[in-house]
Amino acid sequence: AATEASDNADIDVDLTKMSSTMIYSTVSNMMLNPNVYDRQKIKIRGTYRPFHDETTGKDYNILIIPDATACCEQGMEFSLAGEHKFPDDYPDEGQYITVTGVFSSYKEDGLTYVELSDASMVVDQA
Repeated sequence: AATEASDNADIDVDLTKMSSTMIYSTVSNMMLNPNVYDRQKIKIRGTYRPFHDETTGKDYNILIIPDATACCEQGMEFSLAGEHKFPDDYPDEGQYITVTGVFSSYKEDGLTYVELSDASMVVDQA
């Protein structure tokens, strides 16, 4: 547990310790004001959902963040550090995971997207 404590020491925003209302507000703010969170280390829990874009042929890993009323779930893209192969190195769709990564944004087709890059993932053993 000593490693876990030191790993958590450098986290800037730990959404795993927030209420569902605060998580929703914080994630909404991240989407609206990505520059405020740029390069911050974020830890967040949700369910895993892979997404394949038919238009571009690209695959994306999405963390679905539920809210208390289950009406307004939000998704955040993440990319794991190192080399990983889909689907071998990823959980089943809908499985709960905790992702810790560096918040960043990028442009694609003229739109700005946010993601947790250089991320690590822990799959819940439920």
